Amino acid sequence: MFELPEFIHDSVRSASLRACTLQTLPSPQACFYSDPANRLICVLLSTITGLLNFVIDVPACTLTRYIAAHPVQPGAPTVVVPWEAWGTHGARVTVSTGTARFGTISGSRRVTACWPSGADGHGVLTVLDYCPRRVARAIARGTAPVLHGAEVGVEFTGADFGPLRTTLPCIATETQLPDGIAQGRDIAWICENGILFAQVRLRSIRC
Repeated sequence: MFELPEFIHDSVRSASLRACTLQTLPSPQACFYSDPANRLICVLLSTITGLLNFVIDVPACTLTRYIAAHPVQPGAPTVVVPWEAWGTHGARVTVSTGTARFGTISGSRRVTACWPSGADGHGVLTVLDYCPRRVARAIARGTAPVLHGAEVGVEFTGADFGPLRTTLPCIATETQLPDGIAQGRDIAWICENGILFAQVRLRSIRC
């Protein structure tokens, strides 16, 4: 059992788990992932108002490598792994505002659509990639912007504990959404070779 960090916000409503799942269909119908061992898991803690969310991105290899390095004997009691033993260096924790809309996960990538404050602000599509080989290549060659960690302030963790810092790096790629895409009714899917962004339009029906 892997321990998650604690937040002092008193309106956390629910937690959801999103992960990249590998299909069991035979080739060529099966989904393709360039690095299945590093597929991403995302834990989303939502508040009652929905205006604030805590996001924990964890590559699956962070957990599997820890389990392999610390085997447990059959029949042994459940072991609780402290957050500091695996999460500080093996995960990335961020705070997301209500203007961010979460899309899907594909392999080691996660896509998010966000709208800045202001009525005329254009939406921004952000892709986070946690593949260690691509991150290392981007750092060495300077070919893509790399985020070298994240910090959650004491207003969410408590002054006694200090800010929550995580050091897992990732590549962040941002693309401005075109005009006419408004906030609220959008869905973003990401796959190995591209992103599909759709918007739902509601029509009133008169009887």
